[in-house]
Amino acid sequence: MKIKFNHILLVCLCLIFLSSCDRNLKQSLQVAGPNRPEMEKVLEHFKNSDDPLKYESAKFLIENMPFHSSIYGEDMEKYNQAYNEIGSVPKEYRDSVWKSLTDSLNKKDFKLYPDIMKLKANDLIKAIDDAVDMWNTVNWNKEYDKSVFFNYVLPYRVNNETISDWRSFIKKEFPYMCDNSFWSVRGQQLFAAQNKLENCQVVDEPSALHGQSVLLSKVGACVKFNIDSPLACHKLVNFRYNTLSKEAKANVYLNGRLVGQLSLEPTNTMHSFRSSRFGMQMDLQCGNNELEVKYVNEAFGLDYIELATMEQLNELKMEDYSDTYCTIMNRQTGEYVSMDTLSTSLLQPAYLKKYSEKDHSLLLRLDYLGFPCWRIMPKDSTDMCLEDRWVSLDINAPVGKYNYLKGNHQKWVIIPVGQGLCKIMNKDTGMFWEASKDQETGKNIIVQNIYTGKNSQKWLICKKNENPRPDHFFSLGSAVSKAAKVTDVMRQFEFVANNGDIPPALNQLCKYRTGKCRDESSFVVAMSRFMGIPTAIDFTPHWGNRTNSHSWSVVILPNGKGTPFYMGCVPGDTAQYFHSYLKPKIFRHRFQLNRKMMNDFKGEQSVYPMFWLPDFIDVTNEYYETTDVVREIPDKYRHRRVAYICVVDQEKWTPVYYGKISWGKVKFKSMGRKILYSVGMIENGEVVPVGTPFYIDANGEVKDFEYDHHKTQSMTLLRKYPFFGKEDFFNNRMSFGKFQGCNNLDFKDVTTFFTHEGITEGCWYRHKVTDKKTYKYVRYLGPSNSYCNINELEFYDEKGNKLTGKIIGTQGTKDQDKETAFDGNILTGFNGNSPDGHWVGLELSQPSRITEVRYIPRNDGNSIEIGDVYELKMYYRGKWKSLAQQKAKDNHVTFYNVPVNALFILSDKTKGVEERPFTYVNGKQVWW
Repeated sequence: MKIKFNHILLVCLCLIFLSSCDRNLKQSLQVAGPNRPEMEKVLEHFKNSDDPLKYESAKFLIENMPFHSSIYGEDMEKYNQAYNEIGSVPKEYRDSVWKSLTDSLNKKDFKLYPDIMKLKANDLIKAIDDAVDMWNTVNWNKEYDKSVFFNYVLPYRVNNETISDWRSFIKKEFPYMCDNSFWSVRGQQLFAAQNKLENCQVVDEPSALHGQSVLLSKVGACVKFNIDSPLACHKLVNFRYNTLSKEAKANVYLNGRLVGQLSLEPTNTMHSFRSSRFGMQMDLQCGNNELEVKYVNEAFGLDYIELATMEQLNELKMEDYSDTYCTIMNRQTGEYVSMDTLSTSLLQPAYLKKYSEKDHSLLLRLDYLGFPCWRIMPKDSTDMCLEDRWVSLDINAPVGKYNYLKGNHQKWVIIPVGQGLCKIMNKDTGMFWEASKDQETGKNIIVQNIYTGKNSQKWLICKKNENPRPDHFFSLGSAVSKAAKVTDVMRQFEFVANNGDIPPALNQLCKYRTGKCRDESSFVVAMSRFMGIPTAIDFTPHWGNRTNSHSWSVVILPNGKGTPFYMGCVPGDTAQYFHSYLKPKIFRHRFQLNRKMMNDFKGEQSVYPMFWLPDFIDVTNEYYETTDVVREIPDKYRHRRVAYICVVDQEKWTPVYYGKISWGKVKFKSMGRKILYSVGMIENGEVVPVGTPFYIDANGEVKDFEYDHHKTQSMTLLRKYPFFGKEDFFNNRMSFGKFQGCNNLDFKDVTTFFTHEGITEGCWYRHKVTDKKTYKYVRYLGPSNSYCNINELEFYDEKGNKLTGKIIGTQGTKDQDKETAFDGNILTGFNGNSPDGHWVGLELSQPSRITEVRYIPRNDGNSIEIGDVYELKMYYRGKWKSLAQQKAKDNHVTFYNVPVNALFILSDKTKGVEERPFTYVNGKQVWW
C-alpha cells in the first residue's frame, strides 16, 4: 500500500538537510506549524523539572519527531477497527476476515503526517513522565549510555502505528509485569469430564486430551472441580475450551466466591480446543477447594483446567550461585544431589548420595538463565543438565539428566523458604523437588511433587569451589534477566499471514496479540520498554535467498549491542534462526534519524524509498562474519554519489544497502555471505542492474558469475523455487501417517500398506504396494495432532490405472474438506476440523488390488506439474533471456544445450508466480 506524503515529505527532507550537522530544536518547531504551541508547552513544562532527564527527553523527541509519522484518512478508523475484528475471531479465519473488511476501504486518501504536526502536549508529557519515571526505578539504568534510553526506552511509538497510550494499557491489563511474580508454563491438569457436573453433557471428542470434554450449553450448567491443596497457595488457572461464539463467557467461583468472569475467544469448530491466553489468579486455601466453572450466555466446551504455580521472588535479594560450584543437600535425608558426565546415565533418575570431598559428582554448576530460572549441571559439563524427565506432568515423575535443549522442563526456580533452605520448582510443570526412594534400586532419587512443606522438599545449597568459567550473560537484576519474564507473555501472541501494511496501535496490539512478524516484534518491544528494558526492532530489508523482508525484536545490552529476543525465546536464544533464510543486511530501528546516512545521499536526484528517512543503523556485524565488497562503476554513472547493492527477487533486483562512489569505484560495507548480488543504479525511478552479478562465498571471497558460452550441458529440473516448507510448522504432519485398505467401511480389519516417515519435501511421492489382496475401501489415516493434512491422494491398480470412487472420510474445515484431496489441485487439501482422528479415502466401485499410491503433502505449488508449460531463462547482460519452453510430461523437465556456469530462472507459464535464480552443478539445482 502506497501512502501519500504530499508536501510533508519535502518539508521533512529540507529539515534533514538544514539540521544534518546540528540538531536544531528551533527548526523542528518551525515544521510543527500550527501545532508549535503544543510542543513549546511540553518544553516549558519540563524546563524547570527536578529531573533534568525529562527536559532532555523532551528535546530529543521533539528534535526527531518530524521524521516519525502516523497515517490519517477518512477510513483510517475503519482500518483500525478491522484489526479489532480479526482479534476476536478464530485465528484460522483472521486472514479472510481482514481481507473482507479492508478491501473496500478508501486507502487512496491515507496520508502520512509527522508527529510534530499532530501530537498534543498532554499526551507527550504523559509519555515522557511514564518512561522516565520507570527508568528511574530500574536498577540497570546506570549501566547504559543515555542515548540507549533515548532511542530504545523513551519513544512513545515503536513503528508507524496510530499513537496510543499503550503504557497505561499494559499497566492495567498486565499488572504482573510490574511486580516480582512468576509462574510456571504448565501445571496440574484437572479434566472436566472426571469431575462433578450439573446440567452438562459429556461429549466424546478425539481432540480432547483424554477423548472426552464437557459441553455447557444452558443456564445452570456447571463443572465443579475438587482441588485438594496441602498448603494455602497462589495459582494461575488456565482453561482449555472451545466455543463458536465471540461473546461466550464463563463465571468462575472459588469456594462459593466469584473470582471473575472469563471471556472465551472463539475456536473455528467445536472439535478443536484452545487455551486461554492468560488465566485467572486465585488463592487456594489449605485443604479442600471447590472451583466452579459456570455457563453465562453462550455454549462452550471444557476439556480441562490447569493449575500453574505462581509465586513472588525478589530478584535483588536472590543468592547468586554463578561464580562457584555448589552442593545441594536434602534436609530430610542429609544426602546430596549427584551428577556425573557419563552419557550412559542420561534419562536416569538423579540420585542422592552421602557427602564425600573426593566425590566430584556432588559439585554442581548453576548458571542463571534470567528471572527466575537456573540451569543445574555437572561441574565439568555445560551440555548436560537436570530436567523433568520425559517432560512429564505426573506427580512423582523422576528428575533426570539429559542434554541441554533450552526447554522450560530443564529450568529450575530456587525459592528461599527460611533458615537458609529453599524449594526448587520446575519452570514447566510448577512442581517441586522431593527426595524419594526408587522402588527398583532402593536408592534415594529426586522426583517432582506438589509442594507440601515437608523436609523432603527442602534443600540446602552450599557454595564450594570457585567456578573458573562462569556464565554471566544473565546477571541478577539486569535488564536482560528481567526481559526473560516477557518471554511468558510472548506465548500469548498468535501469528497471522496478513493484517495490512499499517501496524495496529500498540494498545490494540497488546489487547488482541495477533499479527505478523512486524507486530510480534512491536508487541515484545512495547512490553519490554514498559518495564524499562531497552529493546529495538532489527530487520533485514529483503531476504538474500527468498522473497519478502523480515523483522524481529532484540534486547540492547549495556555495551550498546543487541541480542535476539523473539518468538517465545529468552534473550540470546537464537532458536528462531534454525531456517535456511539468508540476510544480506541487518539494520536496527531507533528513534533518532541517521543523519550521516542522509548526508551521504545529499545531492542525489533519486533516492531509493528505503533511505528517504532512515531511522536505522547498520548492525550486520553483530550477527555474522561479513565482507566489504568493492566494485567498478561504469563511466556512465561515475558522476553519481551512491550506488546500490541489490539482491534478486524473481526477475528484479532490490536494493538492500548503498555505497559511496569514489574514483570510479564503490564500496559496500559489511555484506552477508553466500548470497547473490548485483550493483544497481536508479534511473527514472527504477532500479537498473549494472555489471556482472556476483556472490560472496562462505569464506568471504567475492566471485563473479561469468557464463561459459563454449560449453553446454543438459539440465533436469524438479522445481522452480526452493522448498522452504521443510522449515514450516506443517512439515512433519504426515510423519507416521498410514495408507490403508479394508473391506469394511469401519476399517476394523484394516491392512496398512505403508507409513510415511519423516518430514515432507513438498513434492509428489510414489510408493509401491506389495500386498496381493483386493480392497473395497482405501484411505489415508493422519497421525495425531496432524489435522490429517494431505493435498492430493491417488491409488493405482495392477494395470497402472488411477482408481476412482466415492470420496469418503471425516469432516474437514471450510474449503478444506475431503473432496479437496481428490480435486487435482496440489495447492488445495484436506484439513480436519480437529487435530486428531481424521482420514480421507475412496469407496471403490469394486474391490481392487492396490499396486501403487501417489500423494503430495501440503506444499508451495512450485514443483514441476504434468501438463504445465515451463520457460527457461538465462541472465545475459542485465536481462533475463528466454532459452526454451516445454510442456511437462512428468514431474520434471529437461533442457538441452544450455550454457555452463550461467544463472537461470524457470517460470511456469501456466500458473504461479514464485521463482528464483539457480545454477546447475553436478546434476542439481543450486538456488540463489
